[in-house]
Amino acid sequence: MNTKDINTPDDFIKYCASQYIINQGPESIKALTKQLKQAKAFKNKESYSRLNRTISKITSIKSVQDDCHLIDEISKKLKSKALIYR
Repeated sequence: MNTKDINTPDDFIKYCASQYIINQGPESIKALTKQLKQAKAFKNKESYSRLNRTISKITSIKSVQDDCHLIDEISKKLKSKALIYR
């Protein structure tokens, strides 16, 4: 976690949301927004596109991409180690 980018509680909430999105995968989160849209959860139809834009924006932030890259690298190493021990 890069604490120099977190200066307010709102920054921290955004960081936590971005980590959740990265861990779950942006596509699975967008699938959830599709489910919300089908259920007509929001009164304003534009809310769904705003939500998708926000998800895209969060995942395009450089520090989030760096974290994602590190997670991918660790996952690959763990998978290769698991194959060795089988």
